[in-house]
Amino acid sequence: MRTLKLVGGVLTTVAMLALAPAARAVQTDEAGLPAGVRLQDVSLPDERAKIIASLQEGLDQIGFDAKVGQCELIVAYFDDLGSGRDSSYAADCVVRSAKGPLSLVMCDDWLVGEFTLAPGAMRRDQLGRFIRNNCAPRG
Repeated sequence: MRTLKLVGGVLTTVAMLALAPAARAVQTDEAGLPAGVRLQDVSLPDERAKIIASLQEGLDQIGFDAKVGQCELIVAYFDDLGSGRDSSYAADCVVRSAKGPLSLVMCDDWLVGEFTLAPGAMRRDQLGRFIRNNCAPRG
């Protein structure tokens, strides 16, 4: 089961407004990443396809009628501290909906299934903070 969180200001699309009852706002900050955490760009086509499919599954599970299109940036977030190595991922993508293309940032972790999305676009360092604040590995 996935948990959904929405980040950011008011979402203007009708399809996303239907998510409001299940959503909770999440604050982001500008602090750096903790020790033991590293970001890695995901560039291998098979890995990118796996992550995009997982993000599409997250959108489908919450009933958001849109298709993940081009993802300019996909990063993996590794936490090497604790009892084991765990990871999460985020992507800056354009999704196609009935209202037209939307720029979304989405993240999820591999074990818990904590899917989070926010409107807009982010740079690599911002994606790292977005993951840390919303989808940090908890395995």
